[in-house]
Amino acid sequence: MKFNNILKRLFCSLLTITFIIGGTCASYAAAKTYSFSDLDIEIQVPNELAVFTRSVTSADKNLDLIDTTSDELLVMFQEHGIYLEAFPTDVSYELVVSGKAVSSDVKDFNTLSDSELNQGLQAYREKCESVESDEIFDVTTYKNNSTIFYQTDFKTVSNDITVYGKKYYTVMQGKELNFTVQSKDIAVTDIQASQLKAIVDTAVYKQIDSSIFESPIFTELSGYLFGLFVTVAVLFGIIFVVKKSTKKQ
Repeated sequence: MKFNNILKRLFCSLLTITFIIGGTCASYAAAKTYSFSDLDIEIQVPNELAVFTRSVTSADKNLDLIDTTSDELLVMFQEHGIYLEAFPTDVSYELVVSGKAVSSDVKDFNTLSDSELNQGLQAYREKCESVESDEIFDVTTYKNNSTIFYQTDFKTVSNDITVYGKKYYTVMQGKELNFTVQSKDIAVTDIQASQLKAIVDTAVYKQIDSSIFESPIFTELSGYLFGLFVTVAVLFGIIFVVKKSTKKQ
C-alpha cells in the first residue's frame, strides 16, 4: 500500500509538470505574429498552418511533414531569400514570404506615379514571362491600405510536376518583398488565395530591431536548455516525492 501511495504521488507530480509544459507549448503554438528585422515587416499567419522561419531547429516535428532537416531548410531559405514558409499538415499547398534589400534608387511602390507603376508593371510582366518553366496567366496591380503590389497568377512545371501559384510583389522601405502561394491542386483555391491575401493585407511595415530570438543557434540552444530543465525538474520531482514518502514511513 505504501508503495502504491508513492506511485500515486509520483504520478500526480509528473502530471502537474506535464500540464505546465503543455500549457507553455500551447501558448507558443497559438502565436501567429512573426517579425523579420531584415525585411522590417511583421506578418500574421493562420494558426492552423505549420510554420517555418529562419529560427527553425532540428527539434521541430513539422520537419517530418516535408521530409527534410533544419539545416537543409535553412540553406534553401538563404539561397532563395525566404523568411517564412507555412503549410497545412497534408502539405497540399504552401505560403511563402521572401525578400531582400534593393538599391537606394529603387522607389517604394506607394511613392510611384501611375505612369511609373504602369511602366514597372510591363517590365515585371516581361520578367515573369521570361522564366521558361512558368506560364503566366495574368499580371495586375493590387492596392491595399499599406501599399501597391504587382499580382501574378501563374503555373510552374518542373520534373513533370505542375504547381499553380499566385504572388504579390512590392517594394517597401527599401525591401523587395514577395508573398506567394503555391498549390498542388488543379488551381489555387479560394481558401488558399484568401489566406495569402490576409497575410498581405495584415502586414505591418515598420523598423524592427534585430533580435537574438531570430537566430537559429539561439533557438536550438534554448530548446536544448528547456529540455534539460524539464528533465532536471522531473528528476527533482521524483526525488522530492520519494523522500517525502520515506519520511512518513
